[in-house]
Order: sequence, then structure tokens, then C-alpha cells
Amino acid sequence: MSALEVLRSYPARRKALLNAIGGIDLSDARLITFYLDQAKPRLPAHVAFQIQVVSRGMNIVRTVVDEGAFTCVMPLSVWRALGYPELVPLATLLKALNGHSFKPHGWNHPALPVELGGKTVMIEVEVVDASLDYNLLLGRSWMEAITVVMLSVFRVIKFPHQGKMVTIDQLSFAYLTPTLSQEQMFLL
Repeated sequence: MSALEVLRSYPARRKALLNAIGGIDLSDARLITFYLDQAKPRLPAHVAFQIQVVSRGMNIVRTVVDEGAFTCVMPLSVWRALGYPELVPLATLLKALNGHSFKPHGWNHPALPVELGGKTVMIEVEVVDASLDYNLLLGRSWMEAITVVMLSVFRVIKFPHQGKMVTIDQLSFAYLTPTLSQEQMFLL
């Protein structure tokens, strides 16, 4: 019996058959898809993938998502504004792409809650006492925790949450700034 005959005769066995032959079920709600025919140039490649997240009830604007970054990084000034005084010292060095190395001020324990699109994950952040172009850099550890798929060409992030697929479009989501008190808003 061919695979097509099996699908016609036993439609309920579709998923098992596709798994057995290594196929993909396009009707699976957990499947994350991007359609290249719908792609259009949106932002130049040198512009960072920037969004806004929430932590401890405060919006953190200028959050950069970088799938190539090994760790998550936050400036000490933002860390203090969130009300986290304690840091665990680190003996490691961070190295930027330009070759500049610097020692982190410390890392957080317990983990920092970061919310995006209704989904909150706990991440470890390396805090640096340096002036940075961003308030939070989300690297691979955050991407793994939230189980996100990011496609820079589209400037879109997709991840599953509560049985649905959440889509964060950088152009429509990055600069959402609801009315916030001065204490809740970080530098734009």
C-alpha cells in the first residue's frame, strides 16, 4: 500500500505516517512558517532587530535581539532602575565583535523575568558597567527559553504560547509606548 493510499484509507493516521517518513504536516498549529513570496525589504540589514519587553512591570525599550549573541547583557543603570541591587560577581570576560573585551559587573540570581507577547521567561543576564546603545541585549539563552524563531529578513519573531502562535513584527511592535509614568519608562 502506498503512502497516498494509507492517507486516503486512514486519514487519522496522517500524523503517524508523516512522522515515520520524516515529513512535515503543514496543518500542524505548532509549525512556524515564513513565506518568502511575501517578503519585502523592510529595514536595512545594519539596523538592529529592536523590540520592547517588560520586566517587573517596567517597559524596557531599546531591547536588541541578537541570535548570534552568546549571552544576555544589560547596563548597570537599567539593572538598578529595575530595583535589583544584588549581583553575583563573575570572573569571565565578554568580548565584543570589535575585539574590545570587558569584565561584567556581575550576573543576576535569581533569574530576571522578561515578558514579550504575553509569555514570560526567566533569564540570566550579565550586567556591565558600561554605556551601551541598548538597554537589554537578548541572546541565544533567551531565544532558547522562549522557544522563539526569528527571521531577520522579515523582521519578525514567532513563538508558541498557550496553544497559539504569537507573532511580533518589529515595525509595528518596537515603538509601542502606552501611557507610562516617568518611573516606568526607560530612555528611548
